[in-house]
Amino acid sequence: MAKAPVTKPAVTKTAHNSKAAAKASAAKTLPGIFVRSFPLTFRRAGFEFTQEGYGLLLQDLSKAQQEAIRSEPMLSVQDTEFPASAADDALMAEQLAEGGANETANPTGPADPNAAGTGGEQSGAGNA
Repeated sequence: MAKAPVTKPAVTKTAHNSKAAAKASAAKTLPGIFVRSFPLTFRRAGFEFTQEGYGLLLQDLSKAQQEAIRSEPMLSVQDTEFPASAADDALMAEQLAEGGANETANPTGPADPNAAGTGGEQSGAGNA
């Protein structure tokens, strides 16, 4: 008598994404800020900021520096989180590549400010 074929359970993308999510949730992050200047360059708290902007870890800034940067009207400051190590960065990049990531911060902003749900819509009497 012939044996019945044994089938292996199919590996689904959902199972793969849950593994990636588990890995990414294990990724450690550090709190920081992403800072851009409104003029081409602007100096504050010992740093020269540009319109392109860059990130700073809060642990590397004194309270006085954080307050000076946050209260400066010539700077755009966004709270964000950065990978704690190169391994954490790799885990987050892998998750993004697999399409299973939930971004916590987008320092560059939306690609299309008029896209649905991005706040690009205007309100007021002119829109009827």
